[in-house]
Amino acid sequence: MIPSCMSVKNKYLALVLVVIVWYLSAMKCTGQDNYISEIKDWHQNRVERLKTPGSWLSLVGLFWLSEGKNTFGSSSQTDLRFPPGTPPLMGTFILEDTSLTLIPEGNVVLNLQGRRITTPLYLSAIDGINESLHYDNLQFYPITRGGRTGIRLIDSQHPAMASFDTVPYFPIDSVWKIQAQLEPSSDEDSIEIANVVGMQIKYRPAGRLHFEYQGQSMTLTALEGGEDQYFVIFSDQTTGAETYGGGRYIYVSHAGSDGKTWIDFNKSYNPPCVFTEFATCPLPPPENDLPIAITAGELYDGH
Repeated sequence: MIPSCMSVKNKYLALVLVVIVWYLSAMKCTGQDNYISEIKDWHQNRVERLKTPGSWLSLVGLFWLSEGKNTFGSSSQTDLRFPPGTPPLMGTFILEDTSLTLIPEGNVVLNLQGRRITTPLYLSAIDGINESLHYDNLQFYPITRGGRTGIRLIDSQHPAMASFDTVPYFPIDSVWKIQAQLEPSSDEDSIEIANVVGMQIKYRPAGRLHFEYQGQSMTLTALEGGEDQYFVIFSDQTTGAETYGGGRYIYVSHAGSDGKTWIDFNKSYNPPCVFTEFATCPLPPPENDLPIAITAGELYDGH
């Protein structure tokens, strides 16, 4: 029996359909594999950064300054107690309102950008990481939080970096990469955010990111996080259980001309306070407490 032209055509169309379905499925799998690799690479880069000197794992002190003279060194008589092995008296910080001056002790070798400091030195108290002073393997610089000035101390040979392995995270799932619409803030908008040391700090938000998940409409207030990113502090139904009780952080690319961007919760990460007691982590504002469980991004195992 000779097959009809119609039956041959139908078989051909069926074969074409099978090939198309196979191709689309293969492309989907390839896209998912590439996405998983992207997130794994992002996570591994974050782990490597945490293992480098200057990271949160290398912090060994945070000292809040009083108005006037603040001596520092390893002696119990100093105002700022530096680690054992440092000179008993290394110098004095003088805080006068927002002006901060360092007076080094004469026989102590302190360096700033490779230059030994022997005379009084004015320091910026906004965030002086670029004005880091060095003594052997120690690095210290001023910070300002909520109107207070402190000295942050780093040990470039802190054993925590060598013993650190990784940060656990939820299984990677592209369903948690969600498109959002930015509602820009006005110049008059402001928000107060508390931090872990009890300060209330005022910020001007960049805007509000509106998105949907499984039919639910949600909003996150975003702060500026650099030239091309927003910074978001959020909590959700995993907070305090699978994830850190102080919430998590995430960076989001600036919205395009249409106001659209993507929130990738697979890149949400733990605050510095998970790794050190010497951080001043901002906490999630109440409006950023999401009513769902974000089972993506970094976990917290309690250590």
